[in-house]
Amino acid sequence: MLHCFATQAMACRFEIVLESGNPVWAAAVAEDALAEICLWDRKLSRYDSASDVSRLNRDAWQRPVRVDGEMFALLALCRQGTDLTGGLFCPLGTPAVTLELDPIAGTVCFVRHADADPTSSPWHGLNMGAIGKGWALERAATVLRQHGVTCALLHGGTSSVVAIGAPQPQNDPDHAPGWRIRIGEDAAALAEATAGESLVIPLNDESLSVSAHHGRSGGHVIDPRSGELIRPVASAAGTVPESQVQAAATSAVVHSSGAWSEIWSTALLLDPQALPSPPAAALPPADPSFAAVRAAGGWRTIHDRRVRLTPSSATHRPHLEGSSNV
Repeated sequence: MLHCFATQAMACRFEIVLESGNPVWAAAVAEDALAEICLWDRKLSRYDSASDVSRLNRDAWQRPVRVDGEMFALLALCRQGTDLTGGLFCPLGTPAVTLELDPIAGTVCFVRHADADPTSSPWHGLNMGAIGKGWALERAATVLRQHGVTCALLHGGTSSVVAIGAPQPQNDPDHAPGWRIRIGEDAAALAEATAGESLVIPLNDESLSVSAHHGRSGGHVIDPRSGELIRPVASAAGTVPESQVQAAATSAVVHSSGAWSEIWSTALLLDPQALPSPPAAALPPADPSFAAVRAAGGWRTIHDRRVRLTPSSATHRPHLEGSSNV
C-alpha cells in the first residue's frame, strides 16, 4: 500500500510516497524524513538571519566562518561542481567571487578577485537554489533508508526527485523497472514544443533533476559566467541549427546523487554541450547515468543508458507512475 506525506519548504511542496503495510509506521518514518528537509530549509534560507547561508553572506567576507560537517560537504560539492562545469553552475552567481574552503578548520570564506569589475559582475550573495532541494532530498532519503524503507519516491516541487528502490514490476516487457517519471505530459507548452513527445524516465535508487525556463519567451536564467540573461531557443522544430543552440528550454539529468543531478541539469540548461563526451572518462564520480535537453525540435539525448520517448497524448498511466510538470 502506498502512503503520501507532504510539507512546505524551500518555497515549494515536498512529498514522500512510500510503500508499507503499516500506515502508523509509515507516518512516523515520513515525519522524520520531512523534518530533515525542514532542517535544511532553515540552514539554507537566505531570509532567515540565523541560517548558515545568511551567516556566510554576512560574515564570510571579513573572516573565515565555521560551518558543520554536512554544510561543509555541501559547499565543497558546490565548489567542485563549479569547477567541473566551467562556472555554468555557480551558487555564488558570479565568476568574480571564489568560495574558499579550509577542510582542516572547517571554515568557509568568500574572496573577490582583485581584477574583477564589480559593475560587470554583480554579487547577490550565496544562493543554494535547486541544489539545496537535491541535497535535502538526499538527506531525507538517507533517513528513510536508516528506518528500513526499501521503496519510496521523494520530490521537491516536482522538478527534483529521489527514488528508493522500485515498485513491484508490472507484467509489461516494455517498461523498465523503476518509478516511472513522465516529464512534460501535463504542461501544454512543453507538449506543443516537443511535437507530441514527452520524456519517460524510470528511476531505481537514483535521482532526477529537471531545469527549465518555465515557458518565458524572454528567459529568466542568468549565466553566472557573464551575468547575462539566457534566452531559450525557439520551440519550432528545425528553426535553429544544433550548432547555434546556446541554451536549452528544458534539461533533465539522472544521477545517483540528487545534488549532482541538480548541478548538471543547471549547466545543461545554459549550455547543452556542457557535459564532456564521453562523460565517464572525465567525470567520475560526477558522471550522470542519463542526460537530455529539449531545444528546437524536441528532446535530444546527450548521455543515455535507459531512456524512452512516449507520445504525450497517451492517456494510459501504469500503476505507480509519477509526473513532473516542469
